[in-house]
Amino acid sequence: MGDYLRLSAARTLTTTVEEDPNRRRGQQLRQNMEGFTLLRRRLREANGGNREFEKQYSRLQEVLQIVLLRLSNGFSDQVDQVVAIGEWTDEGIDLRNLPFDDIILGIVSRSARLSYDLHRRLAQDVFTDLRDDDIVIQFHLETQAERRRPASLVNVTNQQERTSIVLLDRA
Repeated sequence: MGDYLRLSAARTLTTTVEEDPNRRRGQQLRQNMEGFTLLRRRLREANGGNREFEKQYSRLQEVLQIVLLRLSNGFSDQVDQVVAIGEWTDEGIDLRNLPFDDIILGIVSRSARLSYDLHRRLAQDVFTDLRDDDIVIQFHLETQAERRRPASLVNVTNQQERTSIVLLDRA
C-alpha cells in the first residue's frame, strides 16, 4: 500500500509538472527530429512503389521547413506546438497524389482563446507563397486546452481519433 501511495504521488507530481503552462513559457520552439523521422517512415510505407518518393519527400520537407521557420521566427510568442495531423500521419499518403491529398498541420496557440486576427495572420504570413504549387498545406488552430482534451471526448462526437506527430515543440 505504501508503494502505491508513493507511486500515485509521483504520478500526480509528474502530471502537474507536464501540464504546467508556465514550465514551457521560457522555452524556445524547436523542431522535433523524432517526429520528422516517424512522419518520413509513415510516408515511405505508403509510397512503396513510388520511384520518385525521395524527390517528392524532399520537396515536401522543404515546404514544411519554410512553414516551421516562419512560425518560429514570426509567431514564437503565440505558438506552443505544431503537429502533423490527418490521414498523412495515420497511414501515410501517396505523394504522387499531391496536391489532392490533405497535408494538415495543427497549430497549438499559447493563448486561452483563439482570435480571428491570429488565424488571418497565420494564413497570410506563414502559408502563402510556399514556393511549390504541388504542395498545399492546410492548418487547424487550437488552444492548449483543446489539444489536451481526452480522446474519449473526441470519440463522443463521432470523430475518429487521429494520430498526431509533433514537428515543432518547446524544448
